[in-house]
Amino acid sequence: HMDEGVKKRLETIVESKNLTMEKIYGQKPVSVDEMWAWCEHYAKVFGPYICDVGQYLAEADEAGKKIMFEAQLGALRDIDFGIYPYTSSSNTIGAYAPIGAGIPGHKLNLSIGIMKAYSSCVGEGPFTAELAMTEEEKDVLREHGHEYGAATGRPRRVGPFDAVASR
Repeated sequence: HMDEGVKKRLETIVESKNLTMEKIYGQKPVSVDEMWAWCEHYAKVFGPYICDVGQYLAEADEAGKKIMFEAQLGALRDIDFGIYPYTSSSNTIGAYAPIGAGIPGHKLNLSIGIMKAYSSCVGEGPFTAELAMTEEEKDVLREHGHEYGAATGRPRRVGPFDAVASR
């Protein structure tokens, strides 16, 4: 069961979001009671799966269990080592996986990199691989690789495999 502190936070969030709903989008305000009922429903559904991830992983590590991390993005897009300002908001280097997962002292024993057989890029900035293909070739690759933004459907930039960047 969720406590009153959570309900107070929900009231504050709903009040703030309703300003946007009404003043910007011209929509009816969201009901705190409806949102509270929604939260209670999904708290029951997902409650058993919610935990302190850092603690969960630390205990798994201490018990000798294997932990697998998954990351996305790639060469030149890392927030620390990428081509600023055309970077991601996260670290894409394997050694950062334990830090992002909440177990910064965890030592990686094995790193396996899996790459596509071609390059893709979202957003602006240098992307030299795409210069090696005609627009028609890019369209074929984009279509076969389903290279469209998951949320926006926007076509992604594509090019051949970049051996230098991938190294």
